[in-house]
Amino acid sequence: MKCAFLQELVRRRAEIARHWRTMLKDAPAHTALGHPDTLAFMIEPTLTELFQRALQHPELSWTPQSPPVIRLVESVSRCALNPMIGYYLAGESAITRVVHEMRPFGDLTETDILSSEDELLALLRSLGRSDVTSFCEICLIETPTKATSKAGATVPTTCPFKAQKRGGNASETS
Repeated sequence: MKCAFLQELVRRRAEIARHWRTMLKDAPAHTALGHPDTLAFMIEPTLTELFQRALQHPELSWTPQSPPVIRLVESVSRCALNPMIGYYLAGESAITRVVHEMRPFGDLTETDILSSEDELLALLRSLGRSDVTSFCEICLIETPTKATSKAGATVPTTCPFKAQKRGGNASETS
């Protein structure tokens, strides 16, 4: 990841946070924990951790032709009741929006910007994946559809995470 890219994003940190808050307001909230005002307090600490990790390893650790395959969410954690999913997706959108407003300068080419964006988003997904899984581990809801009045295609009938932990087939529970 190019240092000039990181420096520009750190300089535009307030803009990223503002867009993140806006994206959170647009995301559906199926529980009180998913409310934008509940999640907004996490944005600054998440950005701090993201930029610290990126600054610790600024060199490109993979090529644009073979980027890392890092998923934010495993299939067993795909439940609309997990507020961390929407939180991190809003963060990705905010970062992407700011990055796409960046213009090449100095030795930072458009290719450098896009490659650095991919690597930064992979770092964010890595952070998010841990939080999403941690939330699933502490969630006590066995039947998500009974826990929300907004049940739909994104809310499984039974918790696939708990089904997998019990040794069941998660695909049968949605």
